[in-house]
Amino acid sequence: MLDELQSAGILQHCNQMGLQELLNPADEAWPMDKTTDNEIFQVVMAAQEAQDEARPVAGGGDSDDNVDPPPTCQEVLVAVAIINNYIVTLDDPVACKLEVNLGSFRRQLRSEQPHAMVPTCVTNFFPHI
Repeated sequence: MLDELQSAGILQHCNQMGLQELLNPADEAWPMDKTTDNEIFQVVMAAQEAQDEARPVAGGGDSDDNVDPPPTCQEVLVAVAIINNYIVTLDDPVACKLEVNLGSFRRQLRSEQPHAMVPTCVTNFFPHI
């Protein structure tokens, strides 16, 4: 396997980048020593205000704000089945990965369903006489 990587030019005898460059790339470097406490405070407050504006207020707001409830587990499983039926017809690596991920997601949802169920008795569904 390593010989194949080396013949493809992926694996080389010496590294072109050092470990420090791999762990801390220059384009992701953040000059923390030049950042003041006030700048950090302003960024945090702006992010918090943006979250507060995006979050709906319970019981508040206009009646025109129709927020759809999240889909039920059954609706999600139906959507996964529809997408999976379409993906099966595609011959694409991304489609194959999506098919695997959807299968894992479907299994996870089905394994979580019994934990959300409430135990009941048959007599709970009949009125007492």
